[in-house]
Amino acid sequence: MAAHQRNNRQTSAQDPWPKVVKSALILMPPHSVWDPIQEIRRVHDKGYVRWMPHINLLYPFAPVEKFPEVVDQIKDAVKNLEPFSVKFSKFEHFKHGSYCTLWLGPETENQNVHRLQAAVEAAVPHCDDLSRLSEAGFTPHLSVGNDFSKQQINSAQAQFQADWQPIEFTCSEIYMIARAGFDDPFEIYYRVPLGSDPVEQLKVPPAADTPRGPDPKALFVANLTHQASEESLRQFFGNAGLNPSEIKLIHDANGRLKNFCFITMSTSEDAQRAIQQLDGQSFQGKTIKVAP
Repeated sequence: MAAHQRNNRQTSAQDPWPKVVKSALILMPPHSVWDPIQEIRRVHDKGYVRWMPHINLLYPFAPVEKFPEVVDQIKDAVKNLEPFSVKFSKFEHFKHGSYCTLWLGPETENQNVHRLQAAVEAAVPHCDDLSRLSEAGFTPHLSVGNDFSKQQINSAQAQFQADWQPIEFTCSEIYMIARAGFDDPFEIYYRVPLGSDPVEQLKVPPAADTPRGPDPKALFVANLTHQASEESLRQFFGNAGLNPSEIKLIHDANGRLKNFCFITMSTSEDAQRAIQQLDGQSFQGKTIKVAP
């Protein structure tokens, strides 16, 4: 399955808060079924340490300091939804340029994961990125590996499928998670049950006016092509009247350019201008993500 990109909705000045890639709203399987998933992820998933096994429902999501107000919106969205059964029995894959992502797709009656995602997206409608990534709309998936080449993926998928024993569990809650920095592991801040049970706070979010450490001039730029360079990025930003003070390209252990980078602007105002003007724009034929 190829991941065909669509233009994402751009950040708007009318949005209640800027979306960030350091937080997400997720569906997470219970720990009792993690072992076979983690056995694959430990070897093949570059995000194994940072992410728990999950299906993203909203990503990017609210800044963690906004969680105390957003959690009420999320709870209100799911208060009339009943727990439902989820079964992982089949592997699929996405193709991204030179590599592929292997994932497990959930089987549910009445498309319950889609109904859940639609409900929470309706509560915070500017977090609609996952519904707009492809012509197919929201595609629920639990990623288990992203180190497969196009030549490897079909045989790898067939082998994992042959050895796989289906996993089934009840989805009765969703989670609001966040990380401090891009290389830090995500932590759970709120457990939000489906139905009438109350929200459980597992970690206290920082106050909105609490200094958090990350530089407000720093940007995360994602969905780059492997042909991106410092020169081409400077030209792209320059065409918008912006001049980055630093561009940090990221390479993997084999020296291959990853599809994201970190850019520091001269001022926090320039960083906000970059988000507003360049998020969701086309760069070298791909729709890029520009976020704090």
